[in-house]
Amino acid sequence: MVQLFDQAVSARESKAGHKMREALAERAKAGEGRQALLDTILAIVTDPAVLDEQVGMLIRGEQIGWARLRSAQSNALPPLPRDHGHLASLNGSYGYLRQFTPQVLEAVAFACGTAAAELLDAVAILRELNATGARRSRRMPRPSSSRPAGAATSTPRPNRVTPARTDTIGSCACCSR
Repeated sequence: MVQLFDQAVSARESKAGHKMREALAERAKAGEGRQALLDTILAIVTDPAVLDEQVGMLIRGEQIGWARLRSAQSNALPPLPRDHGHLASLNGSYGYLRQFTPQVLEAVAFACGTAAAELLDAVAILRELNATGARRSRRMPRPSSSRPAGAATSTPRPNRVTPARTDTIGSCACCSR
């Protein structure tokens, strides 16, 4: 069961990666005009024959013009997240993967050290949601929370030490029941 789930996750991740690369390629195509404008501006600004007093006049008037500058500004795309949209691409696959998570969480026991304690908390919340059929847990933070995105969601806990295991992969160890 775990291997099938892993294959499903890998397939979805691969599909999301392809979608992200296609979106980045389209974004690059859309930005070619802005790149050409930047190249033109840099050619003016770095030309030693152009006096400092002439730079603004050449950019705003004679060589580029206000229309081209305003057009480039109005076509500006918002900055990408740090992962370049990969997580957003995966988000669309969660509904499909969710149908398998109850069986996987039932078949696998997780253990980890203190560094991944929040991961174990998240697994416990997933188990609770799957058992009750709920969409939100009382232990989950509210979406309207003033907490910054990515901030810790659980209260600090004393260090827990898990005995070392030989089948550890990454920061968590798992074994079948």
